Amino acid sequence: MNKVLVSLLTIASSLAVMTGPSHANDGVLTFASYKDAVVEKTTEGGVLSTYFYAEKKGDAAIKGVSKKDGQAVLQYSLGKSSGSSWAGAAIRSTGAGEALTDLSAYKSIKLKLSAKDSKIIMIRILGSEVAIRDKGCYSGFGQKVTPTLTEYTIPLSSFSPGSWCGGDARSIKKSINNVYAVDVFDESLPSSPRESEFSVADISFVK
Repeated sequence: MNKVLVSLLTIASSLAVMTGPSHANDGVLTFASYKDAVVEKTTEGGVLSTYFYAEKKGDAAIKGVSKKDGQAVLQYSLGKSSGSSWAGAAIRSTGAGEALTDLSAYKSIKLKLSAKDSKIIMIRILGSEVAIRDKGCYSGFGQKVTPTLTEYTIPLSSFSPGSWCGGDARSIKKSINNVYAVDVFDESLPSSPRESEFSVADISFVK
């Protein structure tokens, strides 16, 4: 199943590859944090953007994105009123300067998450191929999240591409040496339109 992005803000690719992360410390690389006031940027100089997608028009919308207490907070609505069987809303955080980052030396991703209602929040690690990003076929993982901001450490070996991707599927091993961005998104779809919210903070990679 190809998930066509209905709206995608500030997406770009870069041919540069960072071979030596400048924010690595004690085996931890800080990929994206949200401590500064500029909503469109991460503290590390990456781009913070949002997007939504839906099988049918009207079943997903972004209401706003903000920063609060070191968190990026996304407000959005999802529902099935137009008959969609899939839809979602996401925050995308690129690496510093939108450069590709070699993270092949790292074994886990660590981040903080919360959601207005307890639900599965998806995390996807994106590589260099724009077409594969747009199809949603880089490897992802679903984390059960509660209203309490909690730190999670997830082995990269737990990430896998969607079953609908077929030949477009990209395993984490094929993309981890050229990481463009990390997407955090909600694709839970209530029967009737519902406004919701989730937060993400302090995305890092751990050796």
